[in-house]
Amino acid sequence: MEISISSLPMSVQTQLPLSIRTHKDVYELDDLPPLIRNIIDDYLQKIGDINYTTVYDTTPQASEYGDLSTIDNVRTLILEYLKNYFVTYEEDYPFDPYFGSKLKKYLNVKDTSLQQTLISAEVQSIVNVISADLGTKIEIEDIKIYSTSQNVNQEYRILIKVRVNDIVASIEL
Repeated sequence: MEISISSLPMSVQTQLPLSIRTHKDVYELDDLPPLIRNIIDDYLQKIGDINYTTVYDTTPQASEYGDLSTIDNVRTLILEYLKNYFVTYEEDYPFDPYFGSKLKKYLNVKDTSLQQTLISAEVQSIVNVISADLGTKIEIEDIKIYSTSQNVNQEYRILIKVRVNDIVASIEL
């Protein structure tokens, strides 16, 4: 394994003899004397070998490491934020009772054109907030509401299609 002396932190470089630091920059680790090899090996073991890419947020699902799953792209982040917002109803959030979606309330409006207008405005307002916060272009492509009546129970399926940086993605609630 090749190691570049200049890539090591100063705390490690100062432990190395000046003759090794000045002779050349790149060494084969096995060619170095055992004492110096141990110093570099100790440093390499401390930093670990796990490299993370850009992580925007986490989701509550467990990853293969038993940790929270990470969101590593903006499109998935936006969809997760939208989904979380729409399932959070007003007065459910403990620190701000006015935060939350009025989607459930709007679904009970009898006038379908008013219902569509209210839901579109609700979706557009949260999309504008997320778009401004992340500095990303988000457009609403389509909002469809499907009613699935079962006797007395009234259930709705909502399909929201959004375009994030020219890629169409959808959320189903």
